[in-house]
Amino acid sequence: MATWLYGVLPGNGIDRDAMRRTLQSAAASRTRGVQPAITWGYAMVAMCAARMNEPEMAVQLLVPAYETNPFRASGYTIRRPEQTPMYMPANGGWLAATAMMASGWDGNKEPAPGFPKNWKVQCEGLNPMP
Repeated sequence: MATWLYGVLPGNGIDRDAMRRTLQSAAASRTRGVQPAITWGYAMVAMCAARMNEPEMAVQLLVPAYETNPFRASGYTIRRPEQTPMYMPANGGWLAATAMMASGWDGNKEPAPGFPKNWKVQCEGLNPMP
């Protein structure tokens, strides 16, 4: 899954058509049924969806994943019950994705570009991603 190339990274020189196909494939594999664990991959795909002007997809990737695998009272997600009690890359990825979706990225002129246009999103003190 190379969605991080146009999610966390700004995607300099990528083939946007190829990335759109990659995004669609990655999103489809992540939204089929209940996932046994949350990983940083949801956030990577959500960031790519935001940059590809697919805010509804970005939200669909973040929200249901965390509804079925919620945060604990401590603020951490559970990777798998039989493994470590917390999985910080998932938490950091979720926070990075939502911050990027709210604050945008270099060159973007729209407010909260990673969220659907009918949402009212406010943020302050966040810098856009490169």
